[in-house]
Amino acid sequence: MVNETISLKKCSFLVYRAFDLAEEIDLERVQEISELKNVSIGSSITQKGKRLAFTRPTKKTLIVRNPPLHLELGITSIQVGDLFFEAPTSVKFWDYGALTILYRLELPEGTALETLLEISTQLQANVGTEDNIDQIAKKQVSEIKLVFDAAFTRPNHTDLSEDYSIVFIESFESLTPEQGIEWLLKHGPIAELILGEKKGILSTHSKESILEAVFQYAKSDLTVIDWNASVVVEPSGTLDIPDLLEFALSHLLEFRYFDHLIDDKLKLLYDSLERERHTFFRSRFAKLLREANQRFLEISEFTERVNNSLKVVGDYYLAVLFREAIKQFRILDWQNTVTRKNRTLAEISELVEGEMNVFRGHTLELVVIGLITFEVISTIVKSVPH
Repeated sequence: MVNETISLKKCSFLVYRAFDLAEEIDLERVQEISELKNVSIGSSITQKGKRLAFTRPTKKTLIVRNPPLHLELGITSIQVGDLFFEAPTSVKFWDYGALTILYRLELPEGTALETLLEISTQLQANVGTEDNIDQIAKKQVSEIKLVFDAAFTRPNHTDLSEDYSIVFIESFESLTPEQGIEWLLKHGPIAELILGEKKGILSTHSKESILEAVFQYAKSDLTVIDWNASVVVEPSGTLDIPDLLEFALSHLLEFRYFDHLIDDKLKLLYDSLERERHTFFRSRFAKLLREANQRFLEISEFTERVNNSLKVVGDYYLAVLFREAIKQFRILDWQNTVTRKNRTLAEISELVEGEMNVFRGHTLELVVIGLITFEVISTIVKSVPH
């Protein structure tokens, strides 16, 4: 049960929305556009972009291949139940075509855990303002597309998106960080906060399964990761861990996008095979094969890029958290599914291409036989006396 006497001094909800906008985003071009134009997104003004950089000590280095470009969008008005937030809003552009939006819902000092749980329940249950956040995000993304269109390579028009939220606690009002962590682990509503459930509903087994993913670097911090939300206690206030989770979220979105894309290509190929298998001309097959082979190369390149996009050097704790995020988001499952379907696409392409080559060979043989027959007949006709 939630102890209503426990209150928070500094806490916020980090609410994420991730979208796939294009096959690639030119981050340098985005930077140029943001600097050259007084870019307006709704009622907000973007600030000069900066690349993602982790704030861990320099001896504990994180290497991110082509770090995303971070832009501040100003303030977004968001309502959650009876509460109104003026949420600082920012976006990150990822070079592999993804865009993530972060709304930081900052809670007033002295907010009770009971209130925190109510907000979490409303956010996770998709009621009231959850739809409002989605609509706000979609509207802002539409405006971002118009402004930065020149930076997008082969924009896509899917409605694919991901959402995620983090309860980000920096300090407790009446407890030291160590006391607060100890209380949370023993009596706190960690599982309820993550799942957005009211107190007294979850079984002991459900709570224990959530608490299997508990991590601590020091006595005063805490990270609990689940597939749809996390609880992060970070007295320093640095966003390294949320940034890491956001990074993993963008990977999940991309693998879901490619899974959707391959399904479409396979369906188109199957339909074309069934419809045109007896036709004489197969130029449509040739176009489909070119597209399939191109898609195979693109997906293989992206998978390799994802695998190499983040290398953790010397920071064991962040490496462990990143692996856990990959596990909780089922990214490896999605990656394996995409890889398997991509191989299927390649195998079908090879079979169709082989059939087309046989067809071309037979056609060429018929042409040669026809030419030889024509020459023989012509010779016979010429040799016959008139």
